[in-house]
Amino acid sequence: MEPGKVMSFDDFKKRFKHNAIAIDGYVNEPPRYDIQDRLFNLNHHDGCSRLGTRATCAQALMVARMGLGIHLHHEFKVCADDCDEDVCLTCHIFSKIWQAEQLYNPLLNKLVDYEDKLDATCGSYPVKCKDSSFLEICWIFEPYRSFRSLGGLEFGDSEQYLGVVDGVGSRIEKYLVGRAKKARLKIDYEVLSKTSKVAVIKEIGAQCRYRIFEDGIDLYLAVRPAKNGNNVVTIIKKSPFVNIDLLALTPVLNHLEGINPDRLGEWGGGDMVIGSPRGIGTAISIEELARLVESYRK
Repeated sequence: MEPGKVMSFDDFKKRFKHNAIAIDGYVNEPPRYDIQDRLFNLNHHDGCSRLGTRATCAQALMVARMGLGIHLHHEFKVCADDCDEDVCLTCHIFSKIWQAEQLYNPLLNKLVDYEDKLDATCGSYPVKCKDSSFLEICWIFEPYRSFRSLGGLEFGDSEQYLGVVDGVGSRIEKYLVGRAKKARLKIDYEVLSKTSKVAVIKEIGAQCRYRIFEDGIDLYLAVRPAKNGNNVVTIIKKSPFVNIDLLALTPVLNHLEGINPDRLGEWGGGDMVIGSPRGIGTAISIEELARLVESYRK
């Protein structure tokens, strides 16, 4: 676990040599397999269509069932730079790969299916929020949501991140044996500004994105302060059919940020969501960001 660490696949190969798996953005390239050296990148953020690419956990379940455990030699490294829901579930799949290999595992299949759809759509996939299964899945990921809401992501402490992965993993184990609890939905949010094309929002509740999209907002900036005085900003659109090219917007933001594209710490993401530089946030004002996003929406 290396919070904020991002590298190319070539650099990943040089560093780990063999028997390693990069997950969910640790390598900022599309999914890639080096069969000879047993090096793999499972990702759905960079250079991918979010709707056309499985979330990392679903890729992990697929490769586990297609024989990855047999192909790898005993132990292997799993490398991550975050501890979100997708990472936690992916780590569980690889740490219990013998369990994931079993085709008849209906609760695991349901969990991965939910997380795949919700993560791929940035939380815009239509769900019944009062559905018992959904409330159980929200409960599973509460350790991450609590950690994030308390600002834990900003410190970049790898041991704390791993603690979140372990905490979620423990709840996954309980869920898989029928001992899951149900979360209480938290869907509050605050609109900081809004035009006909874009909103600026402070996300409050862990499940607020479902309500935001239900309320008819289809493009928004999620904003929260960073410890260094910058803002952590995520730009999210409800679906690929919202007419703004976020991938074309990314280099413009990096130019404004004054960042060399060859260095780490860039704006990045996919066709439905992009985010400010990990760990440091953005120095661009929220007002300027909102104006720029609005100008790119057709």
